[in-house]
Amino acid sequence: LTYSKLQHRSLIPFKYYLENNKITSINSDIKSLINLKVLTLSNNKIVNIPLEIKYLQALSELDLENNQLSSLPYEITKLPKLRRLYLAGNLFSEDEKEKINSWFKDSKCKIYWSEKF
Repeated sequence: LTYSKLQHRSLIPFKYYLENNKITSINSDIKSLINLKVLTLSNNKIVNIPLEIKYLQALSELDLENNQLSSLPYEITKLPKLRRLYLAGNLFSEDEKEKINSWFKDSKCKIYWSEKF
């Protein structure tokens, strides 16, 4: 998934809904989307999140449900406005879930480990 594809994908500048697109990776160009508030990437085949996620300083909601993730970069904790992080249906071990929960224990971000609906 490249920034140029994202630019043409949505008419709403602050929200991208890219669920069910068979996306396997996120390009580091994502760092250019600094005003993005909502990013929905559920039901794809994403295996990792780039370190550049930390540049999405306006992001308040990140939906990564039902992908192939087994870990997240610590840089995800650098998102000051993140309030909802959806992680259900991935490949996280119990240890990894505990680690991620500990990263956010003193933040305003709620992590969802089970399906939204």
